[in-house]
Amino acid sequence: MVPMKRIALAAVGALLLLAAQAGAAAAQQELLAGAARRPITPEGRVWLAGHGLGPFRRSRGVAHELYVRALALTQGERTLVLVSADLLGLFREEVRAIETLLAARRPRGGESIPAVILAATHTHSGPDTLGFWGGWDRAERDRFREQVLAAIEEALAARRPATLSRAVIRVPTRTRNRRDPARRDEQYAVALRLQGREGGVLATLVGFAAHPTLLGSDNRLIGPDFPGYLVARIEARSGGVALYVTGAAGDIAPLSPQGRGDEAARIYGETLADLVEAALSVARPDPGVPGLDFRRREIELPVTNWPVLLASELGLAGRRIAGGTIEAEVWAVRLGEAYLLALPGEPLAGTGRHLRQGLDPATTVVIGLANDALGYLIARDEWRPQGYEDRLALSPLAGDLVTDAALALGLELAGRPPPAPRTDAADLARAMRVARQLQTAVRLAIMAALLTVLLGMAAIVATARSARRAPAGDG
Repeated sequence: MVPMKRIALAAVGALLLLAAQAGAAAAQQELLAGAARRPITPEGRVWLAGHGLGPFRRSRGVAHELYVRALALTQGERTLVLVSADLLGLFREEVRAIETLLAARRPRGGESIPAVILAATHTHSGPDTLGFWGGWDRAERDRFREQVLAAIEEALAARRPATLSRAVIRVPTRTRNRRDPARRDEQYAVALRLQGREGGVLATLVGFAAHPTLLGSDNRLIGPDFPGYLVARIEARSGGVALYVTGAAGDIAPLSPQGRGDEAARIYGETLADLVEAALSVARPDPGVPGLDFRRREIELPVTNWPVLLASELGLAGRRIAGGTIEAEVWAVRLGEAYLLALPGEPLAGTGRHLRQGLDPATTVVIGLANDALGYLIARDEWRPQGYEDRLALSPLAGDLVTDAALALGLELAGRPPPAPRTDAADLARAMRVARQLQTAVRLAIMAALLTVLLGMAAIVATARSARRAPAGDG
């Protein structure tokens, strides 16, 4: 009997061990979410970014606080932090600096360094973080970095098991296509809500496509424009932290019956928030445990737009262009049944439509100005050489290259084959060659202009010396 008891006890022990392992595996697969926000309002007067070009708008005060909001997501050993900042945009170098500081703060032997997607809401009433409108004070930049890091760390510390619900909201008559005013694109907002398994809203993510320009070009007060009102209303109504991301808004302007100004921004943002809240109030959480997966890809983009190359050579572009090309990165995230595609610039509406139709129109969130600010992302078949957006884009191929890379990553996460690239190898090689030649030509032109100026100055000096040496006339 003793052996039988031992066998029975061993069997029970084995079952308990298997149950414990199964429980641990289940816990490991649980989706954890946490969120936090920190103020990033400049402490002094700053140059405001986004309208015209050059240092023309100096801030005169603060209308509303600017914030950085962070959403931390973990499943198993993988962690992603999505950050939304009330800024016009950030270059890749700034995001890299923040990632380096974050890595230095992580304890050795502890949790792995999280992946970071840092997107800008694109408010046109924040500090000039890109350097085109007067620049950014180093002290303000350092304080911004500290606040971003603090928000990320707080979000990581706040993680707990979460459920996910989502909603797609039709937003009629609230936007216009400034590139093609006769065009009437149907606009949608996509909202994702993470709630604690024991109750309470942890975070709400809202993606919508419209330029935050309702405060107007004559505004001199710092403020987040309509996205600030949108997230503030959601946070007040439902709790948690609300993040706004700007979608394919490159050619999309907000359309407000109230015109422009702070009141127009308030009504616009709160109206969108009410639509989001109404949709989420009847949305049921996705069944089961939401999955989390993400991919990142680096790509090389040709720069064949000579004004962009000239700005780079003069140190005005923020990003250094070498060999006529610039490095960029794209991200794809799968969260439950939703897909987030993060692009390093301002995609036009057509680009966003191509992404949604290629993946899933009902669950795809396009995130513009993510981890970089490379200008407008325009599909090659929509390129207009004399267009406003086109003059500020890298090249006719850049938009397709970025879009195709993001879509391929999204389809990879969905377990589907990638689409055929819209740019063939021969066209890409030709564009790369033209980009190198054009950058060389721009450099030679700058050198020639400098030489001309130096020769002119030398001639003036020589003439002045000759005049001083000449004898005075009798009069």
